[in-house]
Amino acid sequence: LRISGSHAFKLASVNVGTMVSRSKEIVDVLVKRKIQLCCIQETRFKGSSCKFIGINEVFKFFWSGDSTGDAGVGILVKENQVSEVIDVKTVNSRIMWMKIKVGNDLLIIASVYAPQQGRPETEKEKFWNELEDEVRKFTADDKILICGDLNGRVGQSRQDFGDVHGGHGFGEKNEEGDRILDFAQSTDMKIMNTYFKKPDQHLVTYKSGNIESQIDYILSRSSMKTLFRNVKTI
Repeated sequence: LRISGSHAFKLASVNVGTMVSRSKEIVDVLVKRKIQLCCIQETRFKGSSCKFIGINEVFKFFWSGDSTGDAGVGILVKENQVSEVIDVKTVNSRIMWMKIKVGNDLLIIASVYAPQQGRPETEKEKFWNELEDEVRKFTADDKILICGDLNGRVGQSRQDFGDVHGGHGFGEKNEEGDRILDFAQSTDMKIMNTYFKKPDQHLVTYKSGNIESQIDYILSRSSMKTLFRNVKTI
């Protein structure tokens, strides 16, 4: 992102499987990639709190979980950016957001983790309804980013969603992908992964054997599209 009054602001999103015993590994990757803020999914941390992690390079880790340690989301902020954090709200184990000043702008960044395929439809509906309710609490002028594992495939082409899909996605769209696209349309968000033409290795966010898919996304308010310089899988 190129924010007014700031150098390039690099943010990331990753499903880590678990943050338990992996903090140093995750921080090392963020330092290597010069990431300033990272949204984390499937932390498996219980409760909601924050702490500093790292040794030579330090990040502050804010997380939101439940009593069971299932799912869980978090946001890692580089130490020199921590003083710019204005507010943090932990909604539940699948949704949290942060207000942070970057340059001359105030960004609202959400870390989210949608229920995966096979979970009950009621759970999926609850997630998307709660996420939409959270977005609608902000004004149309607020600069909102939603980063996370949305467990759906929006597909390679725009089809009937040219206002939110850039035409450079991956694979075939599925039902969960329709949920993402419908949500983006109803909240004036764009799916930024699809606005940059990339080879497949920079689009695919999930691999298992011969299966490859794109299920992790960064969504932004339509008004913020021109701030993005690049979005890719690394």
